[in-house]
Amino acid sequence: MISARPIDRISDATAVRAIDTAFEPPSIFTLALTQHRLELVETSLPTPRTKRYAIAELFAPWCTWDRGWVVEDPSICAIAAVDYEAWHRRLVLTLCWIAGTKAKMNCPANPSAPEGVAMDAR
Repeated sequence: MISARPIDRISDATAVRAIDTAFEPPSIFTLALTQHRLELVETSLPTPRTKRYAIAELFAPWCTWDRGWVVEDPSICAIAAVDYEAWHRRLVLTLCWIAGTKAKMNCPANPSAPEGVAMDAR
């Protein structure tokens, strides 16, 4: 079990910006429209395309989030950030990025939850 800690917007910014978020999906989805239906159609790619998430946007002035967490193993390998929407008392997951595909992150259900977030690496 690896534990998470609250993100520090200043000291963690450089490490987060340095994360390589590149991935190569083997397929893409296109939207097929008919008169009465919308359908997502998966199409295999002859050669995978390299895509990247703009993770540095997490620290952009226009990006608002209330709480965030990072997981280090030993460098940052997962990030989650949430916004609290008071009108319906819900947390909205703004960003969740996990290195690789073998991790499952469980975020707290409310802003008063404990500071630690459980990280179950499988």
